[in-house]
Amino acid sequence: MVYMVTHGTACLYKMLTDGRRQVVGFALPGDFLGSPFSDRYPCSVYAINEVTVRQLLRGPFLTFLRAHPKSLSLMLEAALQEKTAAHDHMLLLGRGTAEEKFAEFIISWRARAGRRGALANLVPLPMSRRDVADFLGLTIETVSRVVTKLERENVLRVTPEGLQLMGSTERPLLFERSYKVT
Repeated sequence: MVYMVTHGTACLYKMLTDGRRQVVGFALPGDFLGSPFSDRYPCSVYAINEVTVRQLLRGPFLTFLRAHPKSLSLMLEAALQEKTAAHDHMLLLGRGTAEEKFAEFIISWRARAGRRGALANLVPLPMSRRDVADFLGLTIETVSRVVTKLERENVLRVTPEGLQLMGSTERPLLFERSYKVT
C-alpha cells in the first residue's frame, strides 16, 4: 500500500535502538507515505493533528504511473526535491548552530506550508517543540532558548497560531539567521 496525505500534518520518525527518536520529516497534503517502488516503509508515522489519507494499492498505482508519464515525472521531480532537501538537512545537522538549524527549519517549513497559497509571515506550527527538537537534533530546552532569544530580538513572535515572522513578507528578519549553503 501507498498512502497520500489529503488533509492534516503527520510526523515521520525512526526509533533508535537506545530508545531515542529521530524525526525525519513532516508530511502535508499531497505528500506520499511509502513508495510504490518499495515493499517496505522507511519510517513510522503519527498524526500531529487530524489527518486523512488516501490508500492506494501498489499494483494499480504503478500501472497508473506507467500509463501517465506526466504523473510519473511529477512524482520523480518531488522525490528528487526531497532528496536535495535531505542532503541540505544532513549538512545543517552536522554543521549548523542551534539558531541556524531552527531558522532554516522555519524558512523551509514556511515555504512548504505556503505551497498551497501565498507566503505569509504567520507560519503555522502544528508540531510540538519536541518534534522540532527531534527533527533538528537538539533538545527541547535548546529549541525553547532559541525561540526566546529570537523573540527577545524582535525577529519573531510566538502566537497561538504559530510564529509571526517580523520584517517584510519577501524577506523576514529570520532569513538573516539561516545557514548559507554555497
